[in-house]
Amino acid sequence: MNFIEEVLRVDAVSKQYTRGHQALSDISFTLKKGMCIGLVGESGSGKSTLAKCILMVEKLDSGGVWLNGQPLHQMKKKAMQQERKAMQAVFQHPAASLNPKIKIIDSLMEPLDVQKNKRPSFLPAEKKYTREAAAVRLMEMVGLSPSYLRVYPHELSGGQKQRIAIARAISTEPALIILDEPTASLDVLAQADILQLLKSLKFQLGLSYLFISHDLAAVQFLSDYILVMRHGRIEDRFDKKHLFSQDRHSYTKKLIHVFESQEDQQ
Repeated sequence: MNFIEEVLRVDAVSKQYTRGHQALSDISFTLKKGMCIGLVGESGSGKSTLAKCILMVEKLDSGGVWLNGQPLHQMKKKAMQQERKAMQAVFQHPAASLNPKIKIIDSLMEPLDVQKNKRPSFLPAEKKYTREAAAVRLMEMVGLSPSYLRVYPHELSGGQKQRIAIARAISTEPALIILDEPTASLDVLAQADILQLLKSLKFQLGLSYLFISHDLAAVQFLSDYILVMRHGRIEDRFDKKHLFSQDRHSYTKKLIHVFESQEDQQ
């Protein structure tokens, strides 16, 4: 696996909302190709705000975001939107990203329909590109029967809908996928299945993830490197193998204690 190429650089990003609420303060980190950085913290710590800033949905107050070396924060809107196509996101509630009035094939193929000239490398070289062929292959890659392409979202379980959302995200072979609490709305078994799928796809396709979660166990499973956020700041950062080191920040130790207490109750 190649960990050399820089995919994402976040440098000194700060964001303040009205009434003086400091959502982010001086956030900096680098994500390299094929790597997963886990961003963990309690609700309200600023994790989702950071995701919105990276996606350029929220305007930065200061600092910068570079994707594949391109400064998104310095670009005009049209150029930024073009560069932003190299990012995809998977959110907590997959149903919200699937139009209930259209069949799964049309929701699934939306990103590739927009990028009309793209031929995904996951299709066999000898196979002629068609919309149907791409959709079938994507369903196979996330462990779903192609028969689900002709159904509507309400006919699928939560786990199945999240697999569709993941298939959409990988369809354009993005440089970066932001995973914002992708298992939070699922039952325990579905959570484990989705995490295993994400890990397998990461290695098969060389994907780069920013994985945002309040679930330390999930972050430990999927991530290579972990950032711990509290009150809009990064309090701790470390390789996941050092999670239980005595050098960890007191807040990280608190999260570990909560995690271990939950494990004992299961």
